[in-house]
Amino acid sequence: MNIGSFNGTVALVFASFISKVFGAIYRIPLSNLLGAEGMGLYQMAFPIYSFFLTFITGGVSSTLSRRISICRAKGNNEQINMNFIIGKRVSLFYGIIVSIVLLLLAYPISYLQGNTDALLGYFAIMLGFVFATLLGVYRGYYQGHENMYPTAISQMLEQSLKLLIGLTLAWVLSKKSVTLGVVGALLGVSISEIISFLYFLIKNKASYKTKVRINKRHYINFIKDCLPVSASYGILPLSTLIDSFLVINLLCISGFSKMFATSLFGVEMGMVLPLINIPNIIISALAITYLPTLCFKLEKKNNISRDISNAFRVVLLLILPCCVGVYIMASPIISILYSGLNLTMHNIATKLLQFSVFEMFFMCFVTISNCCLISINRTKTPMFSMGLGVIIKTILTSVLVPNPNINILGLVVASVCGYSITCIINIGVLKNNVPFRLSAKNIISTIASVVVMAGFLIAYNAFLKGSTFVTFVTGVMMAIIIYFGIEMVFGELKIKDLKIWLQKGG
Repeated sequence: MNIGSFNGTVALVFASFISKVFGAIYRIPLSNLLGAEGMGLYQMAFPIYSFFLTFITGGVSSTLSRRISICRAKGNNEQINMNFIIGKRVSLFYGIIVSIVLLLLAYPISYLQGNTDALLGYFAIMLGFVFATLLGVYRGYYQGHENMYPTAISQMLEQSLKLLIGLTLAWVLSKKSVTLGVVGALLGVSISEIISFLYFLIKNKASYKTKVRINKRHYINFIKDCLPVSASYGILPLSTLIDSFLVINLLCISGFSKMFATSLFGVEMGMVLPLINIPNIIISALAITYLPTLCFKLEKKNNISRDISNAFRVVLLLILPCCVGVYIMASPIISILYSGLNLTMHNIATKLLQFSVFEMFFMCFVTISNCCLISINRTKTPMFSMGLGVIIKTILTSVLVPNPNINILGLVVASVCGYSITCIINIGVLKNNVPFRLSAKNIISTIASVVVMAGFLIAYNAFLKGSTFVTFVTGVMMAIIIYFGIEMVFGELKIKDLKIWLQKGG
């Protein structure tokens, strides 16, 4: 793998991490501006937007990346151009249709969710939907060429604009009402998507002059390839969308007021969930860079067992200490990031975050296993496994959340069960198709390193008896050094291993 490709991979991973940091920074003052109720309203509108956007862009982007990498292996440039144009037209068509339908149905949707105050939020966030769908096309095009720089730049641009514009609008409008503050934040999302699209438009204006012959069969074949991938990508946002309809109503059934139910929903979906998504963003960035290379190697008839083993090994190395660290440091994390919460909400958020680490663990392995399954053209397996996981989660949510003794915690328990089922099915199918394994020595050394790190964090917390931002960051950095230091000295982790994986298997 050439140096440019390696640097592009590092750039994408770095950009994804920084983008998520921007996202976390965005959510913290936004939560303090809007409060738990405002974040509940925000999380009523955003999941619907996220579901349809992920359904369209996830399928088109991954399919385009996979098709272009295969065309590159064959040296077929005309097919590359044709797939790019088809992807743009398909995304534009479905983006327009979804925008019109959701704008027309905004009121009945917000009514069914249990709070019509979210109505204006739908109008604000759907303004940039079409542009957001086209963003996925351009990102897939460059990822198929293993050029990660444009995706990295667009992510940084998108998140920084959302941070600046969204917070500014939310701050100005929240002075009038919480509802208008939510509208301002969602409007910031739309504006950031439009400007990020303009970046790609300027960069690729020459591509509109490319002419290739495209017939109906080409569109049908492209959509057929997209649908299973879109379904697998869209199932998790669908689960969040279902939650936006169910949870507030179920909490009201358990005896909570609409305002308190909306606040509980806002704490889980607007404050805790973004935190546990941070490790998965890193894994997703690595998976994005990995997918076209796996497809390229398979097209060249190369064995990919070692590549997949390395992928799972790195995910375990990264996610296990994250889970343990977040569990131990849950209370100071909530205190530092969401200082505006009262004691009751702080305790609820802490407990939710601690239970959510199990969801975080399985989520990351689902992400990497989905990538590997798509690369070997087993696109229907993620669709089936994740669909089953969502069904199980929805059933458990409906049973657990109405129980006043469990309430919002039932949503987390249901999510853990859903992700674990999906993870088990994915890995089982993958092992049947591509033999791979993690050595017992790797697993034992990782667990031993995590145990030592956990002991340090527990002692550090007990000694300080309270955390400031400086002491918190110091403790986390020391824990990271201890963990990776032990792994490098006593385990099998070497710096070259991570470099090899980032180079997508060498």
